[in-house]
Amino acid sequence: MKLDELAGLAEKATAGPWRLAVDERQYTPEYIAKHPDSRPPRAIYGVVTQWIHGQLKGPVSITYTSIPMPGIYADSSPRGSMDEKDAVYIAACDPGTILKLLAVVKAAKDFSPMPGMIVYHNQPAMIDALAALDTP
Repeated sequence: MKLDELAGLAEKATAGPWRLAVDERQYTPEYIAKHPDSRPPRAIYGVVTQWIHGQLKGPVSITYTSIPMPGIYADSSPRGSMDEKDAVYIAACDPGTILKLLAVVKAAKDFSPMPGMIVYHNQPAMIDALAALDTP
């Protein structure tokens, strides 16, 4: 993916900042009675906005949806989950963060030393690495 394509995706995505959403589910008493040996439900991880949507009166879901399971979970509102490490990573990569990172990459790619400027030994490797970022 080219850097301009990534920037375009970030500009169109739901605005950040984003945050990790963690929910501990509880089984209904009826479910526990039917399944006494069930392991405890796992935590549900997702990503939501840090800001509150005016109409929703809550955060906007980025990755936090699924099919409700009434009769199994005490709270059967829709949820989804992913590994905690993935949710933390996605929450850190909101569009504003990606656009700032791309601006730094662009500035580094556009940098050219002035005549007489000292060029450090690892600078050519950095320039090659930045050039490789923009290849499909």
